[in-house]
Amino acid sequence: MVGNIFLHILIATIPGLIWLFFFLQKDNLKEPGMQIVKVFYISMIMVFPAAMIEIYMQTRIDGWNTDSFYYLLKHIFIVGLVEESLKYLVVRYAVLKKSFLDEPIDIIIYMITSGLGFATAENILTFMNNSQFLFSSQIQNGLIVATTRFFGANLLHVLCSGIIGIFIALSFYHLKKRWWIISLGFLLSITIHGVFNFSIELFIINNNELIAILPFIITTTILVPFIAALGKIKKMKSVCKIN
Repeated sequence: MVGNIFLHILIATIPGLIWLFFFLQKDNLKEPGMQIVKVFYISMIMVFPAAMIEIYMQTRIDGWNTDSFYYLLKHIFIVGLVEESLKYLVVRYAVLKKSFLDEPIDIIIYMITSGLGFATAENILTFMNNSQFLFSSQIQNGLIVATTRFFGANLLHVLCSGIIGIFIALSFYHLKKRWWIISLGFLLSITIHGVFNFSIELFIINNNELIAILPFIITTTILVPFIAALGKIKKMKSVCKIN
């Protein structure tokens, strides 16, 4: 059984590591390896306070109207807000004032790293909470779940964290409107996160196969302009010290 647990934990970490390797190649100058590891693992830990805050906030609204609009607002103003804020705080206090943060794309790389740390912890908890993964020597189901999360929840965390990073980077080119730009990035990220989670809940409620593809439509649709934005920011020159 111990062997099965370690095997499935390994499978759970693969999606995040693949995305991390992919986006690290987008950087002009490689970031310090220990800083990437630091942000990744601190963000993994943030899954636990996020869960506690979300559970507490959820208990405060129990008994409210349970129509679709209620669920949408719940996922935006509880799940999206809490998780995107905590992932940002990891970067804010771990690296944002460091000297190695010397290019516009750097903040995006660290935000993506934070998102993937959080997503990887979620992957591990998903596997640990499912007895069929822990007690079965068959890895097929685990690989299917890992693949699904690779294109779903893991990519979502990349995009939402990365969007915040993009808007922070752009804000340094428009200092008079800096906080408006950053706020817009958070609003966009939190909304996308909430709509994604809401689409999953719609599928659970309605058990409709057409609805099941909505989360993947959301992530893959955003991915193309996201990669294009990274390409443009990668070519931008630093205009001031990030602080």
